[in-house]
Amino acid sequence: MTDQSKPYTPLTTDNSALVLVDHQVGLMTGVRDYETGELKHNVVALAKA
Repeated sequence: MTDQSKPYTPLTTDNSALVLVDHQVGLMTGVRDYETGELKHNVVALAKA
């Protein structure tokens, strides 16, 4: 059962956050689809967006 008294609020930069957690040590160095520098650049760009 849903609470219809609260309207849906779309996500915005003011009411949301993106949390990137690397639970495995060295996971970024194990990625083979992208160069490590490119992957880091993309993650940082996503975090700043």
